[in-house]
Amino acid sequence: ATPQLPDAGSASFGDITINNSPSDTLIGNAVPTQREPLAPVSSDSVVFAVMADGSEKEILTPQILTDAETKVDIDMKEYSDIKSIAVRNRNTGVSLAMSSVSAYDPKAASGYEPNNAVTTAGDAVIRYEGITIKRSTNDIDDVIPSVTLHVHAKTDKTAVISVKPDTESSKQALITFVGKYNEALAEINILSQNKPELVDELTYLSDDDRKKETEKLGIFLSDFSLTNVKSSLQAIESGKYAASDSAKITMLSQAGVSTSASGSYSGYSESRLRGYLEIDEKKLDSALANNLDDIKNMFGYDSDGDLIVDSGIAYRLDKELTAYVQTGGIIAAKTSSLDSQIKTSESKIAKLETQMDQKEQELRQKYASMEGSLNSLETQQSTISNFSKQNGNQ
Repeated sequence: ATPQLPDAGSASFGDITINNSPSDTLIGNAVPTQREPLAPVSSDSVVFAVMADGSEKEILTPQILTDAETKVDIDMKEYSDIKSIAVRNRNTGVSLAMSSVSAYDPKAASGYEPNNAVTTAGDAVIRYEGITIKRSTNDIDDVIPSVTLHVHAKTDKTAVISVKPDTESSKQALITFVGKYNEALAEINILSQNKPELVDELTYLSDDDRKKETEKLGIFLSDFSLTNVKSSLQAIESGKYAASDSAKITMLSQAGVSTSASGSYSGYSESRLRGYLEIDEKKLDSALANNLDDIKNMFGYDSDGDLIVDSGIAYRLDKELTAYVQTGGIIAAKTSSLDSQIKTSESKIAKLETQMDQKEQELRQKYASMEGSLNSLETQQSTISNFSKQNGNQ
């Protein structure tokens, strides 16, 4: 039986009455509908900066769903009017928790500032020739040309700076130059000559290095490139370089650097004829103390007034060696030529091997044919011999 419902009621206004429709209690056969399963949600957009005007800016956290713990750094320069941080996790089956929040000043030491600082760090401030100069470092190298000022503490009165040439560093640089020059010359001698004494003279070599150098003796004996390089190097180091008419030192030998600078041996010594440089230390010290500019100019100076170094030992060495080591230079050209020769030789070898294999097959076939013919002749001979014996017995 259908349920008994109360009257639906009506509404009247003046002479007009409107009756409500009665409720329909009859339920038809409902058709069940199958809902599609919800797709899982995965998004790393979970942290947002809430700004003072109510807008939000996403704070990128690309690893938040893959890492067990993600550190989020917020640069306040990018979020100057931030009011709060919102975390909205819409991901399926993922829970997020914020552990701790800390703020620090990147300009302070390790991000923190002491409550009661003894001193406060600041820019270095100096006054040079009436001009106040402020720098962020205590090492100032852009005030006095070629001079670096190391500022340590405040002075009570005007500081007097005395600038003197660093002759010791110049001396060490010259010693290093001579050492590298001699090493290069020794290597050239070893590669271009087949003389074991060339290796024996190099007392600074270890046993392993001595063995390696011995194996390289004379491998470029027939190549004149190394001989030409050696001659050029010797001509450069023994040349005269006068940056001005008043220069007192224009050659290395005048500064105590030459092939016979030590002067300790007056007899014949074949090793001293190989071109190695020696140093007269007393003479070098005197030259550095009294003529440092001449020695500097001897390695590189401008000869035509265009403010570009175009002469000197270092300039000529660089120009000479660059022709050999640059891309497409002498060494690269020789290497390419040798590679071509090797490929040509390998091609000839392969061709000759093929010809030898073919010749071997031809000879084998001829010998096999000859052996077959010989066997046939032997068989015929045996047949004739047997036939003759039979006739003789009759």
